[in-house]
Amino acid sequence: MLLEGLQCIHAKGYVHCDLKPENILVFPGCGSDVTLKIADFGLVRQTDENHTVEGGPKKLKFPGTPLYMPPETIVKRHISCALDIWSLGCVVLQMITGKQPWEGTEDEMDLAIKILFSTSPPNQIPKTLSDQGKDFLMKCFARERERWTADMLLSHPFITGTQEKYDDCLPSTEELEACLSFEHNSLTGTIPPSVGTLPNLQYTFLLGNRFSGTIPESLGNLTYLAEVHLSNNLLEGTIPSSLGNC
Repeated sequence: MLLEGLQCIHAKGYVHCDLKPENILVFPGCGSDVTLKIADFGLVRQTDENHTVEGGPKKLKFPGTPLYMPPETIVKRHISCALDIWSLGCVVLQMITGKQPWEGTEDEMDLAIKILFSTSPPNQIPKTLSDQGKDFLMKCFARERERWTADMLLSHPFITGTQEKYDDCLPSTEELEACLSFEHNSLTGTIPPSVGTLPNLQYTFLLGNRFSGTIPESLGNLTYLAEVHLSNNLLEGTIPSSLGNC
């Protein structure tokens, strides 16, 4: 039902932008059947519309609820139907696991880093889930260009109930973006240690913010790190010796 709702919304040239459990209404039907309806169209946008951000073009801002937003919303300003498909994957995975996406995230900056650079879904897909279920979720969590549309997902075996063999439902790790850039955003707090867990990161630009505390030792663990720009912050302490290994 949710897919059919998204199919209808997208066919009319709109993107919901805020699909999440709180915006799904459940109505009783005949017997044990229920009817699902998508609610709250307050953030709806037209397809390919740019989402504006108050405070400047580089300010960290999501078009919808951050936990359910795909990677491209961090680095791009245009809105596409693929946004809703990623959110749908988050909702389905939350229904299966009972956990919100990106559980354990410390703050919005940490969340943005995980969304943008993680090679894994927002939560671990249970091993007990069927091969069709795993493949369906990975179609929702693919990068924007490879992500399936609502029309395509409606014919997926996980939805139609047909049997199909999957030799490898989870794709191989993609080559990640090599540059992390949040310049002049007036971001506060400490630099998340999770920055040091991004395996292919080569360039880090965090200058012109209000980060305080010390520089994470984990930055020195990055194999391919070539440049780190942290000037014009409120950092204190000494430069970690681990950075000398980069």
